Amino acid sequence: MVKPAIRRDTPAWIMQTWLSFVAALLLACFGIYYLPVDPWQRGFVIMALFFSLGSTFSLAKSIRDNRDRQVDTPAWIFQVWSAFIISVGFSGFGIYHLPVETWVKGYAAIALLFALTTAFTLAKTIRDNQEAVDFNAADLNGDGSVSREEAARHPKLAKRFEALDRNGDGKLSAEEFRQRTEKTGS
Repeated sequence: MVKPAIRRDTPAWIMQTWLSFVAALLLACFGIYYLPVDPWQRGFVIMALFFSLGSTFSLAKSIRDNRDRQVDTPAWIFQVWSAFIISVGFSGFGIYHLPVETWVKGYAAIALLFALTTAFTLAKTIRDNQEAVDFNAADLNGDGSVSREEAARHPKLAKRFEALDRNGDGKLSAEEFRQRTEKTGS
């Protein structure tokens, strides 16, 4: 039996990743709910949390899409990085200026950092596992590559097979297979 070319994460890792993210989100929301501040200040902090989380997922996807070569426009890359920096900056600024004791600010800052790091980890885990599922489903004979015949069962992949087969050997390696998302997102 041949080992899969792209391995999936273990169920334990996937569960830990999801539980960590959910715990981070719940602890952050719990802390925000019980902040001894006016409702508008609480609203600012919750918006900052979700803006930061959204920009974190966007940044993780952009970094992953461009890891081997640049596929996004410089304007998009600038926008994604700017959104992340601005969201984290405003969140930090808002936490620093909350009219609460220092330990409460510390809790809020740590909760935000915990949520952001678990969001990065979750995004990577989801993407890695989807790549493994897609590749292993296409590699019907389990030899660690996708032949032209195997690709024929997947219309989008078959259509781009020649362009993806960069070394011209008539089969797609795991690395060549990963490149299929560059233009189609499939």
